[in-house]
Amino acid sequence: MKRQLPLLHQMGLYFNGYTIAGALILILGTWLCFSIIDIEELSAEDRLKEATVTTKGYLIEKWEAEWNDNGMPILHGYDYYFIHPDLGQLTNTSFSSKILATSNLNELEIIYSQDNPYLNKVVGMDYTDRSKASLLTILIPIVGIMLLIIGIRKARFRKHLLRVGKFVWGTFIKHEKTSVTINDQPQFRLYYEYETRDKTVYSQQVLSTKPSDFDKEELIIYDPEKPSDSVLLYVLSYLLAKYIEKNWAEAKV
Repeated sequence: MKRQLPLLHQMGLYFNGYTIAGALILILGTWLCFSIIDIEELSAEDRLKEATVTTKGYLIEKWEAEWNDNGMPILHGYDYYFIHPDLGQLTNTSFSSKILATSNLNELEIIYSQDNPYLNKVVGMDYTDRSKASLLTILIPIVGIMLLIIGIRKARFRKHLLRVGKFVWGTFIKHEKTSVTINDQPQFRLYYEYETRDKTVYSQQVLSTKPSDFDKEELIIYDPEKPSDSVLLYVLSYLLAKYIEKNWAEAKV
């Protein structure tokens, strides 16, 4: 007979470190994508590669568009105008990381789309101050989604174990220090061994910055169909572990 958990405790399984971190990263990454990425501007650069109409333009002003950490300009904006035969004077801004002397920019070569003359730029410069590298921002919400998936799969795994698993006492074998530090505290890997009903011995590992919180014997839940799949009871939330201890007779081994 499969056990049932109260809905509140079932939901609690899904509020693990992976899902919380994944949700936060997904929200932040999505906001950054909408803030930084302008698909229309980035695609305009590609559309201008197909443009063939050029004309003379004239510099209006040169200005600093971006600076490095030392306060030095690394990107300049160049405001300009040109005369279109049908639309008259059109103004725009192109960008370049090169420092160009304004004395050499009295006349500029402008390229524009014949179908849309408002889509134009200075030849040799960029249409937008945002490079295609900004598309890498998409990786942030992707990481968030991956963490969410890991967290959900982890929760479903533990939910399955709690529904069908067998309880047994695991014995502490050893612990070792890992290379990870969390909040200036070294992380340890603890090893426990447990014996299933067919007398086969399996091991379970636990990561913790406070190995002293774990006893020499810890209650372990394992899957009878796949005994190597297991979890220590007190790796779960404190409230859930206490509920199981109090309400499930199987936990009183």
